[in-house]
Amino acid sequence: MRLQNVSGYKLRLFDFLLFGTAKLWSLGLKRYICSFDNLYNTLVTLSLVIAELVCVIKYSDIIFRSLPAPDLEGSWNCIQVVNILVVLRFLAIVFHVKQLSLVYETLLDTLRNLKAMAGVLIVIYYVFAIIGMELFKDSIPVPTTNESDINFTCGTYQQLDYYAINFNDFASAIVVLWNIMIVNNWHVFLRAYRELVSPWAQLYFIAWYLVCVIICLNVFIALILEAFITRWDTDNRPQQDDTHMSRLSLHKIFRKDFQEPTEDDLRKEITFHEYLGNSCFRPRDI
Repeated sequence: MRLQNVSGYKLRLFDFLLFGTAKLWSLGLKRYICSFDNLYNTLVTLSLVIAELVCVIKYSDIIFRSLPAPDLEGSWNCIQVVNILVVLRFLAIVFHVKQLSLVYETLLDTLRNLKAMAGVLIVIYYVFAIIGMELFKDSIPVPTTNESDINFTCGTYQQLDYYAINFNDFASAIVVLWNIMIVNNWHVFLRAYRELVSPWAQLYFIAWYLVCVIICLNVFIALILEAFITRWDTDNRPQQDDTHMSRLSLHKIFRKDFQEPTEDDLRKEITFHEYLGNSCFRPRDI
C-alpha cells in the first residue's frame, strides 16, 4: 500500500476536529453533554482522531516517504470502520421528523411488549424442529466424494449445495424452518424432500408455513398496526379531548382518500338487498 497524498489525510482529521469544536463552542458544555447525539458524535470523532494519529505516528516514515507498506492495510481498515460509524449520525434525523419518530417509537414499544409473542414463536420453532428431526433425520444423504464433476439440474438441492441445511441436528433444523418462513428458496426444500422422502413430506412444510407465517407473523403485524394506530391517535388528539377516548381505525386515517356513498346509493343497496330488503324502504316510484 502506498500513500502519496497526505493532504487529504490531514484534511479529514481536521474536519472532524473542527466540527466537534465548533458545535461545543456554539452550544456550551452543559447543553452539549445533555444530548446523546452529541456524545455519540464526540465518541466517534475521538475514535477516528485517535485511530488516524496512531496510524500516522506508527507509519510516519512510510507515509511521508511513500514507501510500500504491506502491513498498513489493517490500520487503514480500522479507520474505515470508524468512518462507517460516522454515517450512523444521520439516524438522528428520525427523532426530528414527527412521522419518522412516530414509527420508530411505535416499533420500540411493540418490541418491548412482545415478550409473550416471542415466546410463542420460540416454542413453535422448537416443536417443529423436533418433529422435523424425528421425520427427516438422515433422509438426505450427504455425498462423501467430490461431486463437482456431476451435472445437476440448475436450482436443485444438489446443485445449490444445500446439504448442510437439513434436519440432522437441531441447529440445522432451525435454519431450514427459517428459510421456509422467509420464503428463501422454499421450493428447493419441498422438491428435495418430496423426491428423496415422500410426497407427503410437503404437508409438514405447509403446516409450518400456515402456523408460523399465516397465523403468528400476521398476528405480530396486526399488533404493530394496532400500536401504531393508538400512538397516532394519541399524538394527534387535542389536549382538551383527552377525557373523550376515541377509537381510530385505518378507515379514519385514509378517509380523505375514500369516496363515501351517497344517501340514494345506500337506500338502493338496502332496498334491493336479499336479506335487508323491506317494503318500507322502497321508493314510491318503484
